[in-house]
Amino acid sequence: MNDSQLLGIKDEWCRQMATQAMQDAETIEARITTARARRLARQTPEVMLALDKEIAKLQRIKEELENDVEHWSG
Repeated sequence: MNDSQLLGIKDEWCRQMATQAMQDAETIEARITTARARRLARQTPEVMLALDKEIAKLQRIKEELENDVEHWSG
């Protein structure tokens, strides 16, 4: 296997990983939207705090996925 074949395999793998990361980020965004909607409903303070924590965690995951997309696409 020559260098150009290896680069081709690497490029294809990067494209696949970027595509998967974008799909995962979209899924996470949907979960964030759902958690925000639940938070707007009348909830106990404990539930609101748990939702705030969930939203923050999901946002961090989404940011990491977006960074991965940039890394693999660049």
